[in-house]
Order: sequence, then structure tokens, then C-alpha cells
Amino acid sequence: MNKPILCIGGSLVDETFYCVHAPIRGTSNPAHIEKSAGGVVRNIAHHLALLGHKTQLLTIIGNDAEGDWLVMQCANAGIDMQHTVRMEGITGRFSAILGPDGELFVGTVVNELEPLLNSAILEQKIEILKSAKLIITDTNMSPECIQWLLNFCAKEHIPCVVEPVSIPKASKLAAMDLSELFLITPNEVELSSIQSVSPEPGTESTILALRERGVKQVWLRLGEKGSVMYDGENKLSLHAPEVNVIDSTGAGDAALAGWVHGYVNESPQIDCIRYGHTLAALVLHQKGAIINTLTATLLDSEKKRLYPDAK
Repeated sequence: MNKPILCIGGSLVDETFYCVHAPIRGTSNPAHIEKSAGGVVRNIAHHLALLGHKTQLLTIIGNDAEGDWLVMQCANAGIDMQHTVRMEGITGRFSAILGPDGELFVGTVVNELEPLLNSAILEQKIEILKSAKLIITDTNMSPECIQWLLNFCAKEHIPCVVEPVSIPKASKLAAMDLSELFLITPNEVELSSIQSVSPEPGTESTILALRERGVKQVWLRLGEKGSVMYDGENKLSLHAPEVNVIDSTGAGDAALAGWVHGYVNESPQIDCIRYGHTLAALVLHQKGAIINTLTATLLDSEKKRLYPDAK
């Protein structure tokens, strides 16, 4: 049976403001705006569906016009939306202000429905959770809900991947039991928030502390410097390809989707990371968080182009 990849967490409508000039605080900045489907785990699900994977999304979306639009965008991408919960309320929204260099100047998120995704809803979806080959979650849920999911995955021996999202949301993980967590994917600033108490300052000691808490793999994102995968006693580094950055929105989400694509196809670890870097590079080189023309063939071709020396 072709088991699905189950993605659990936040779904948003993204508004991206592209400033004409370098943004200045405290004044009006000329810009133009684009609207797209967003949300960390939803973005991951979108790319996985485009890559041909059986992908399900468990999220909460409001019963408003924006919610209708968001559900349609997901369904058109090939995401299985039958387990998504619609509730009375306003669909979440993320607004980003970017400079001409494509880097995020400031972002804001409003999602009043986020706390309503709780363990009671997950318990109603037990059979769906048990059927997953892999569960991906972001931290756009209550701490209680995240811990319930981590405990469930550990008990059922289902690989679980956690994307920390941001510094404030990563801090939800600081006091949690992370035993048997398959993979966590922080950047440098999120890393310190996940590990509230480190025996010594520094990245290496923080990674070790996470490993001692039961995390099997830590994939540390280093932006233009690439990334490092801490896998047991091994440390695997890979440089990032050179990219003319147009928009940094969603690059981390794309990287995880690329890695998962490699993992479920049983690729070697280094190739999984190459897939992640390649999909992130594709996203960085365009406006918006999603490559709507993405296919597995395109990703393979780009990976070979960006990493021509790979065996």
C-alpha cells in the first residue's frame, strides 16, 4: 500500500509586499503586493504533492472566502484535503515586507484559529495518523498538541519531522520530551530557543544536548553557507549553491520538502540534502514560496546542474 505523507500544522494566506527601495522604519515605503497560499507545513505539503507524493494535510482553515480560496489552491496542487478542519473564524494570514534584495525586512502573522488545532482533534484522526509513512509538523499548534503528536509517533514508531518555524514558536519545544524524534530542522537562531539549557555555549554543545534529549537527527540550516546534518555520531556538511536571491520566503519549507522527497525515495543522506538545497535554490530565485511548475524530473535535473560533481 502506498502510505501517505501526513502534514500537520498551519495554513495561511500569504501577502508579500515587495519594496521598491530598501525599506525604512517609521515611514511609508513604496511597494507592490502579491497574494499566495502559505503556511509552513502547507507549503511543504504543496511541494511534495507537486513532486508526485501522496500527501495529506491536517490543518484548520476558516469558513470564510479566503478559506475557500486557500482550500481550492491546495486541492489544485494535488493535496488530499479531506482531513482539513473548517471552523467559524478568519483564515490565518501572513504578511511579509521584503527589500529589493529579496530578504525579509519584517513579517507578521495573524491566526486566531491556530490554538484550536489540539490533541482532541488529533485523537479523532487516529487511524489517519497510524496510516502515515511519515508525519511532518510545524510548531503552529499548542504545546500540548505538539507533545501529544510526538508521544504518538514515538509509541507507533512513525518517523516524525518537526520544522520549528520561528524563534518564538521554536521555544515551545524547549521543555518538551523529544524522545525518538526523527528529525528537527532549525536555523542557528532557532536552535538556541529549542534547547533552553545548554551545558556550554555554542552550536556543537546545543546539538549534543538535543541528541541527549532523544532527537535522532538535527539538520542545522546555515543560509548561504549551506547546512549540516548531525546524524548520530556523524556530521555531514554541504555547501549551498550560489543563487541570485529574489525572494527568501519559503526557502526553508522548500528545503525540507526536497529532503523528504529524497528520504521517501530511499536516497542516500547526502543526496537528500542535495535535493533540499536544490529546491530551496529554486524558490529563492523566484517570487513566492511555491514552484508551481515543479516536477520530480525538474528537481533531478536542477540537482545535477547545481551539484555536477555528485556521484
